[in-house]
Amino acid sequence: MISLGFVGDIMLSRNIGVKIEKGEVKFLESLKSILKEVDILCGNLESPISDTATKIGAFRAPKKSIEIIRGFQILNLANNHIYDCGSEGIRDTLNILKEYKILSVGVGKSFLEAYNAAIVEVKGQKIAFLGCMIPEIFYDISRISDGEYSIATLGPIIEIAIEELKGKVDFTVILVHGGNEFISFPPPSLKLALKNLLLKGADLIVTHHPHVLGGYQIIKMNGRKKLIWYSLGDFIFDSLVDERRKTGVLVVKINKNLIESFDFIPLYIKENYLLEMADYSLSQHILGKIKYVSAVLNRKDYENIYNVLYIKEFINFQKGKFYSVLKKHGYIYFIYFTIRSFKFIFNYLRKFLRGEHR
Repeated sequence: MISLGFVGDIMLSRNIGVKIEKGEVKFLESLKSILKEVDILCGNLESPISDTATKIGAFRAPKKSIEIIRGFQILNLANNHIYDCGSEGIRDTLNILKEYKILSVGVGKSFLEAYNAAIVEVKGQKIAFLGCMIPEIFYDISRISDGEYSIATLGPIIEIAIEELKGKVDFTVILVHGGNEFISFPPPSLKLALKNLLLKGADLIVTHHPHVLGGYQIIKMNGRKKLIWYSLGDFIFDSLVDERRKTGVLVVKINKNLIESFDFIPLYIKENYLLEMADYSLSQHILGKIKYVSAVLNRKDYENIYNVLYIKEFINFQKGKFYSVLKKHGYIYFIYFTIRSFKFIFNYLRKFLRGEHR
């Protein structure tokens, strides 16, 4: 039996970067026993790692942040923040990961190299990992890229990369950065695209980017049980919003090239950004939400009801966001935060009216 562990977005900059610079790096201390039980641990690295690269986007993590993630074997870099320090930041990140023997997927020095699989042999089985992102979430890549690196995107090339692995590996995992931010339900277009990756030969797909937990689908093809897990939320992040602090570890066990079982371990990101096991009440709440989302994902009328699902999720998230800010920071900061949020909300409403959320 081989155990694969998956977590969501890992952001090692901003307030977390400040803590790291102060030597506070034990964010995963309480999870050591859990993380040690998996044979391969995977996540999405949401911030480039560099002490010297020029910051042109939101994030830049200090080099010493590698101490936090050195227990990971696979990190996806195909996401909308990997270019936050330009190509120099990508270069530094790749060098640091290589130094610590952490494999990465989704980025390469050439277009084709970005689609290279990381292949890990465990207990006599070869497991391939590919990473990609939906191009829509990186609308400004042409403006901030100097052309030195390429990012793998969801589409025909990743499908070809999956097909080329047939007969070379025993199990194929795809890490996809996509979906709508703060919405647990994936766009119908993403559901269709990911199912197509399974038809091409993928066995397991895990997504990230929405920053909130989603649900899953079990799909049987040619006698094999395949799994798509939509969004693992944030894993290490400094969000003020309580909904984004609900997270967990997905553990998938495979036996003789097949998915034997999977389990989700609910966690919570505390005020100091340390992770802890969710208590019974919170665990039931998290697992209940996952069960509900998963049931909706399997509805035949999913595409028809998606607009309603999107609106409800968006409103509930905004309500929770403003409540969390008011509760934790008081009225003065709440007013500032509300004014600052108008542009964000307007952009999302415009996206909805244009149908870009689907």
